[in-house]
Amino acid sequence: MKLEIENLKKNQTWEVVRKPKNVNVIGSRWVFSLRKKDDGTFKYKARLVAQGFHQVYGIDFWDSYSPVMRRASFRILMALSVDRGWEVDHVDVVGAYLNSTLKEIVYMRQPELFEEGNADDVCLLLKSIYGLHQSGKDWNDTITFIFVSFGLKQCTKDPCVFFNDRIIVAIYVDDMIICGTRKDVNDCKRQLSQRLNVKDLGPVSNFLGINVDRPNGYVIKIHQENYVNETLKTFGMLDCKGCVTPRDPNYNNFLDGDKPFDEIQYKAAVGRLQYIATCTRPDIVFSTNQVSKFCHCPTKGRWLEVMRIMRYLKHTIKYRLTYEKSEVDPVIYSDSDFANDVHDSKSVAGYVIMMSKGAVSWKSKKQDIVATSTNEAEYIALYECSKEVIWMREFLSE
Repeated sequence: MKLEIENLKKNQTWEVVRKPKNVNVIGSRWVFSLRKKDDGTFKYKARLVAQGFHQVYGIDFWDSYSPVMRRASFRILMALSVDRGWEVDHVDVVGAYLNSTLKEIVYMRQPELFEEGNADDVCLLLKSIYGLHQSGKDWNDTITFIFVSFGLKQCTKDPCVFFNDRIIVAIYVDDMIICGTRKDVNDCKRQLSQRLNVKDLGPVSNFLGINVDRPNGYVIKIHQENYVNETLKTFGMLDCKGCVTPRDPNYNNFLDGDKPFDEIQYKAAVGRLQYIATCTRPDIVFSTNQVSKFCHCPTKGRWLEVMRIMRYLKHTIKYRLTYEKSEVDPVIYSDSDFANDVHDSKSVAGYVIMMSKGAVSWKSKKQDIVATSTNEAEYIALYECSKEVIWMREFLSE
């Protein structure tokens, strides 16, 4: 707690003033967390946050939207880095939000146990402390300004990607990857360290729960083995028996009148599976989408299907998305079934886009309309795929 207060004061996050009359004063609180490092050890952390739910729109904040990098962008950058033989380094910004200046006038209660001055004194915030509605947007505006001042151009198709003719930088809040030659990557990190307090994590090995293996300069493998093991352990499935398919072919035979199941546990499991499916495992996307439809009314039968996906992950835990130096031009596949849903006769469309022999984008989604033929269902699937292809074409052309 003392270290957190010292960092906040060092960044000149606020100044203590006498509370003005008739102003909205938001609360503050301490949040304690236990973070697991990549080496398996734990770090105890205390963070002071503002209680942003006390803010009033139009008085304490206005805009609050902040973009994050698309996961497809991350995978495309992995494929491009392999093709060009680039280095990929990971950088973390320490206390990222505190680097952005707060535009609105916001008063906050002094932190518990560290009060100064009189009893009615409050903190006039100067920086966008964690917990405010606008903190994410202010930080994004700040880091965008910094990269543009470095001579990088902001990508119009993914505003969290910045590039020039030598390097590409992608940011996800306070985490970023820098792709380029070793000299150019080091130059970018040196420039960043002159403007921000950054932690150089070296060649990327774990980014947002995604493990990145690089056995040589022309192969990158991404996976979530650690995250999958944590998921299995959380739900008591670490020693389960694996299975070779993620879905029971008799899935729809489970009756809706089955015994109800704990909704919180069900949603927690499905949320973890969705993250795995959207990051590195296109093979479980369809199965995960099916079980996610019952988050509002889970049953024991539906939970058995969730467990089956976990058993499949256990069996295939060594699966990797592998990008190799080869033809980098996208290869696209789309497909659809026809009226397989017995409840509404709608079809399910899917596609996968490959680069450097690895999948970079995929989707499985029930179609919005009822197709009247297999031909129509296939065209709808192709339409969904074409939207992603157009985005990818524009992204790569920049």
